[in-house]
Amino acid sequence: MTAIKSDDFCKRLISCATDYKTMYVSGCFGAPLIPKTIERYINKNEYNKKIENKISECCDNYVKNGVVTFGFDCVCLVKGILWGWYGNDNHIYGGAVYKKNNIPDFGVNSLATYCTDWSNNFDNIANGEVVWMNGHCGVYVGSGNVVECTPKWDNKVQIRKLYDRKWTRHGKLIFVNYNNYTATDYLKCKRIFLGTYTPTPEEFSKLDIDGDGEITARDYLMIKRIVNGTFEKGS
Repeated sequence: MTAIKSDDFCKRLISCATDYKTMYVSGCFGAPLIPKTIERYINKNEYNKKIENKISECCDNYVKNGVVTFGFDCVCLVKGILWGWYGNDNHIYGGAVYKKNNIPDFGVNSLATYCTDWSNNFDNIANGEVVWMNGHCGVYVGSGNVVECTPKWDNKVQIRKLYDRKWTRHGKLIFVNYNNYTATDYLKCKRIFLGTYTPTPEEFSKLDIDGDGEITARDYLMIKRIVNGTFEKGS
């Protein structure tokens, strides 16, 4: 499993909200609403049958004007980005690949299985964390903003203020690297351990990953595993 960096995760979510035409479609993780895909989603569940006219309008807009609308729901937005969605209107899922990178399928109320460090204190929320309430989720992308897909407000993937909703908790997805470590960090940490580089206090604080006040082989090996996507919490 390869972890996406939280900065990249947030950038892709923001881009989805600002650079693409989207609409809330239940059970859809980024498919373009065009003739070859819409029947699958119209017939997927009762909610989509109720909005059949809106889905069909998106299809008609594509046929007549070449304008592509991509469908998402709240948790499928999260999964779609993790599975590699990039707005490809020639791909059945907009570029997402189901269960790509061994990231499983999950529902909004089973997110707890795939998150750590749940908290109801929103003063300490980090960029890229999931925000959750019963039956709905979004992702905090910084500067007091959340990206979510919802039929509320604008009926699409949209950027809202964190306090527009009464989110009940937030947590870190195990598929996301919240430290944003790079190969450069790994090499720098190793050089500190070997005594060939003097870190700034900020670098030392970041690279002392186990928090024991020293830069040791354990620190740079853990960072290497994070960069390679093989680090698991608790190991």
